[in-house]
Amino acid sequence: MVRTLERTPSLGDVLMQAVLEMVRSDGLRPGDRLPAIKTLAERFGVSVPTLREAMQRLANLGVVDIRHGSGMYLLQTRLPVITGHPDAAPRDERTLCDLLDARLAIEPLLARRAAQHITSDQAESLRTAIETAARALSAEGAPPQVSQSQANMNIHARIAEAAGNPILADTILSLIRVYGAEQKRLLAMQGAEARQHNHADHVALAEAILSRDPDRAEAAMRRHLERVLESLHRSLSPHKAR
Repeated sequence: MVRTLERTPSLGDVLMQAVLEMVRSDGLRPGDRLPAIKTLAERFGVSVPTLREAMQRLANLGVVDIRHGSGMYLLQTRLPVITGHPDAAPRDERTLCDLLDARLAIEPLLARRAAQHITSDQAESLRTAIETAARALSAEGAPPQVSQSQANMNIHARIAEAAGNPILADTILSLIRVYGAEQKRLLAMQGAEARQHNHADHVALAEAILSRDPDRAEAAMRRHLERVLESLHRSLSPHKAR
């Protein structure tokens, strides 16, 4: 089954983000006691049960500690990245470089495994993803609301899912979801020629996987991500020189 990379935030997601923003704006640190459930519910304009559910989700993720009879205490100021929550990670240039470095460590292996294990249905999904990205690149005939960034990330998602290891696939999909805004930012930094090269990389990668050539698929993914990382370093160097 094809999984999408973008979703509409639920009220619980919005409340989790609101609590994290409150933590940052109020300067709270790990170990600090949070306001009471009722106080937070009034602050955010929601019911007590709704707020309690959001706080329980944060507790399950290790962000807060709910001590019955004592209160709620902050454990960390952000969500763990692996949750795949779009508000989990810090937004800075170093983190974007770290993201690509993490992907370089995992995605070449996923490409190799995809070439070995891809099914006929998954192969068709990968072909469709490539075609959608091509239409998004030309801005002609692209499905409504499918951006080039989303189309590109869908290619990587299809490859991850074809690799046959759901844990590795979920790890990469979580990183992609968390850093969706950064992926769009990176694409915006590239000129038209660079975006064409980026799509050509995806085509070569897909061809290697569909040809069931593990060595070529692994090399193609590594080369693609290394080029993206090099492009990022070039785009950031003028800012660092200021």
